[in-house]
Amino acid sequence: MKIKYKIAMLVALLGVISACSSESTPTYSDLGSDTYPQKFYVEYVPCTGGPDYSPEAFAETMLPTWQEIQVEIDSSMIQSFGIAYEEQREDDTEGGFWQLVWNSKEDSQATWENWNNYDRAQNFLTDNENILKCEAERTFSFDAYMPRDPFAMGDWDLTNFSSEYQLCTYNEGKGVEDLRAVIDKFEVWLSSGLEYDEPYNYMILAPDYEAEFDYAWGNFHQTVEGRKEGDAEFQATASDLNQEFQDIASCNDVRAYASGEIPLI
Repeated sequence: MKIKYKIAMLVALLGVISACSSESTPTYSDLGSDTYPQKFYVEYVPCTGGPDYSPEAFAETMLPTWQEIQVEIDSSMIQSFGIAYEEQREDDTEGGFWQLVWNSKEDSQATWENWNNYDRAQNFLTDNENILKCEAERTFSFDAYMPRDPFAMGDWDLTNFSSEYQLCTYNEGKGVEDLRAVIDKFEVWLSSGLEYDEPYNYMILAPDYEAEFDYAWGNFHQTVEGRKEGDAEFQATASDLNQEFQDIASCNDVRAYASGEIPLI
């Protein structure tokens, strides 16, 4: 049975943030090369609904004002997404994340400087904490690399899709060059005539903060059913490749999210 999530339900779990930008050195940056030309800067802000939360309160009160402020501060954000846990755990300290996508860290820093110096933005955060509250001090920032055309496997409906993330640490003696070599093989497998017939894409994220892992791997599928079918085909037809990934890094459990684009205008 296909799981449907309306964008209002997604964004209502998430909030509007104040600026937070890390000055630490990325764990690695050499994935950003001619081989992996699509490089972005991505931020994930933990957010939780307040006592007056409702989908209507966010969609009718918060979102339009936030969109107006983005124009007024000359924001260079290129995309924004809401991601909410498919299955909430007792130890989760947030309801989901507001994902912000930029062309560069410099773009992010410039926009947040404008945000911090704009009274309307600061009042907006305070005025709406009863609906949505975000923990800007816990913002997770990454250099992000997308090796392939996001539309190579079909056109997306970005209002409703499934995402999953896994945090990974290199095994002893392994590093970024080993990861790139296996990614090249993964690309060959993706182009080998799969039975999988939904849009799919993936992203590798290098933390731009003091993290206890080396990189995060994100998978993006159009539907939950498609994600399960794609995982099953990978396990059935690429077991050697799967083992190579495991030989390179040890990863934690996959977390799955209901995802949707939050329009900037």
